[in-house]
Amino acid sequence: MNVKDILSQGEELLFKSQQWGWMPGSKEITPSEIFVTNQRIIVETSTMLGLHKDFQDLHYSDVEGIELKKGILSSR
Repeated sequence: MNVKDILSQGEELLFKSQQWGWMPGSKEITPSEIFVTNQRIIVETSTMLGLHKDFQDLHYSDVEGIELKKGILSSR
């Protein structure tokens, strides 16, 4: 399944980012991807070496705040 398969009518993909690295909280083999659309944020998590994908979505009306912590080797 691809993220484009779960987009609703009129929903457009605006931004895509992939988590890479070996820092705490990251996945070395199957990194997570984050998709930003004009209606929601979608987080894709791959398991079983990429054979299975789980999607979680968050609508903008549910977001109360965002905090970004920047480090020397990573941001979270």
